[in-house]
Amino acid sequence: MRRALTLVLALTALSSPAAAMEIRSDLPLWGGSPSRQPVWPQHFQDEYGFGCVSELKFGDWRFRQADDNPGGPFDWMRISNYGVMHCAARVSQAYERTSLRGADAELAFLVGLGEGRGPEGAEQLYALQVGLHSSYYMLLAAAQPAAGADVERYRILAADCPRWSVRRGPTIEIFITTYCAVNDRGTLIGMAREAVRKPSDGWLERVGDFDPPEPQ
Repeated sequence: MRRALTLVLALTALSSPAAAMEIRSDLPLWGGSPSRQPVWPQHFQDEYGFGCVSELKFGDWRFRQADDNPGGPFDWMRISNYGVMHCAARVSQAYERTSLRGADAELAFLVGLGEGRGPEGAEQLYALQVGLHSSYYMLLAAAQPAAGADVERYRILAADCPRWSVRRGPTIEIFITTYCAVNDRGTLIGMAREAVRKPSDGWLERVGDFDPPEPQ
């Protein structure tokens, strides 16, 4: 089961939020139509050329769990560029960094969700939307970087699911099938703004360029 960490919380006191779980939507919530939330990678064209730009830095990233939070099914994530004509990121995950090169990849986009107030002050909120059919979401927060700097460390925010969004499935062997169904942007954004106030599940940290390198 792929790792899907998210920062979702119930919107009202009536929600009786369930424990943190994977967040999924039936269809991608962003992409294909204009939105107030910026989505990266995105196309650019000027007098000098064209291509894709992104606030999501490519390379190898590692999950670091909080001390009191159990480890997830994957420890490493590789984020690479899909191309220059059609803008998207490619995300693959593996237990070991050396296994990233052969791991299956899915197309993904980073969505800017605005600003939230975390335990140590203002933070930028993001959703990493993975998948082109049904999508899952890793929701993140990061301190505002200095001008011109890239974000290389995100907080993975703890997530609770509103009661009405829980889809309870059976446990098959050791595999959990229950997930949180969120199918509108407003709900996910609101949950993100609440969840940023809580301690994080851990961190997603960039450790460097691709190792082993991506094939050319």
